[in-house]
Amino acid sequence: MNAKIVLCFVVFIFFQNFVTARNINSKKCGENEQWNECGSACSRKCGDPETLICPAVCVSECQRIRGFVLNSDGKCIPSELC
Repeated sequence: MNAKIVLCFVVFIFFQNFVTARNINSKKCGENEQWNECGSACSRKCGDPETLICPAVCVSECQRIRGFVLNSDGKCIPSELC
């Protein structure tokens, strides 16, 4: 009886991890963005100074590709278009 419970628990954990991994890998980001598991908490926007003081915290989200900034509409554009 205990072996069946343990087996059910192991199967449950396996599928839980499988679904979680699948959700992480299926993140869809916008144009000029990519998924980052441990990215910066600060996103540069048009008009921001070159160096930002930003907390050293990991955030898991879509983030702009290097060389791009967020415009006033929240879209990633090349920094030279600001």
